[in-house]
Amino acid sequence: MLNIAQTLYDWCRAARPFALATVVDAPSSPGSALAVDLEGRAAGGIPGGCCVQEAVYETCVGLLRDGRGPARTRLGPRPDDLPAVPRTGERGVDVLVQRVEPAAQPYLLDALDAVVLGRPAALAQVVDGPDDLLGRTLYVPGHGPHPRSLETEHERHPPRAIVCHRT
Repeated sequence: MLNIAQTLYDWCRAARPFALATVVDAPSSPGSALAVDLEGRAAGGIPGGCCVQEAVYETCVGLLRDGRGPARTRLGPRPDDLPAVPRTGERGVDVLVQRVEPAAQPYLLDALDAVVLGRPAALAQVVDGPDDLLGRTLYVPGHGPHPRSLETEHERHPPRAIVCHRT
């Protein structure tokens, strides 16, 4: 997500909803992201070649159109594409795709502001675990705790994996 922080910051400031695909598991570039807004504009990139990039883009557009919740999916090249795909794309990538509503998540603007301005901050994103936690983001500014946290009712079923981004 840090690779497209400025664009996400601009979209959040304008309260523009978007789909965000974050690489969860790949031979290289975990944490890389691709975002697509409601008008089809894209920012960022996903490793794995053009066929993976296209599949991620289409998944984002479909999520925005259908209103589905966050989903983790494996995307990869078709078998007939393999000779043209770089080695990093041969096995595909796991991505978390989610819809982001900036107006409902005002802390994201604070987090992206810190990233864009180069201030210390940590972002953690739940990428595996209970469905109602999938895609949730925790922001901790460098100057202390933030009131937004993962809800404590999930202590019995904690998330299984979190991707952290630190500036």
